[in-house]
Amino acid sequence: MCRKVKNFLLAFFILFGLSPILKGQDLPFEGMWKGMLSQSDKGLMYEIITKLYYESDSTLFGTSKIISKTGKYVEFYVEGSYIENQLVFTDIYMMKESGGTLALPWCIKKYFAEIILNGDKWEMKGEWSNPDEAVFNDQHLVGKQYCASGKFHLNKVKGFANATENDGDKVRYFQGRLVEIQEIVEINSDTLTLNFIDNNQIDNDTITVFFDKKLIVKQHGLTYESLSLPIFIDDEDEHLLIIYANNTGVIPPNTAAIYFFENGVKKEIPVRSDTSKSAGIIFKRKISSE
Repeated sequence: MCRKVKNFLLAFFILFGLSPILKGQDLPFEGMWKGMLSQSDKGLMYEIITKLYYESDSTLFGTSKIISKTGKYVEFYVEGSYIENQLVFTDIYMMKESGGTLALPWCIKKYFAEIILNGDKWEMKGEWSNPDEAVFNDQHLVGKQYCASGKFHLNKVKGFANATENDGDKVRYFQGRLVEIQEIVEINSDTLTLNFIDNNQIDNDTITVFFDKKLIVKQHGLTYESLSLPIFIDDEDEHLLIIYANNTGVIPPNTAAIYFFENGVKKEIPVRSDTSKSAGIIFKRKISSE
């Protein structure tokens, strides 16, 4: 084999054969980011705190909180995508706010970011634009330019619990939030159909649900009409259902009820969650006495 061919193959294996497979927990965008955001027409500067989580290897969701120097703030639920080091995400809806007015509403923003590794620190920087939309007091405003565009520069926070962590049965984290185990359920069968409804006044509570770390329903608005989801329970393992609050509705916290039938008997489980703590339910098979 000639030297040129050997050198080519060596370079190929270094670049491709030895590169680690990119998994969800290794994605550089995932985690908590803190930095500053500017608005070009007014020279304003805001603190920005963004938390991003992967839905698949290229799509993401999370929250973005903008804080003014006077303490006014807005927090949005965001969604986006990450392709070839280019990160694009958009404010989808307002979760909570303080200090906005009809004359000066909170702008809905679209972010265009590049993520780079600077030494041992991840940086996110780029520009944002306003797609002629804003929100104030749950009103969605459209039809004019509410904000000029701007720039942002954030640094990734080390040690943020953006992946699942366990400390026995006492402390669990998932997608950056504490998971409070609110019920342990033993069942006889290997399948269940879970039904999700609002457990209180219907006030726009919205949830995302994970089962064994996998997304099974995204951003579902709770009503008195049930959402039905089947789950499968192995013989020996514990299975963790996580109810992640996308918001807390008009009346905090986020309240849901889950009910199911087994052997003709209905069991209902009330759950409570908020934007810092998720609700968890452990399902497992009953141990046979035989």
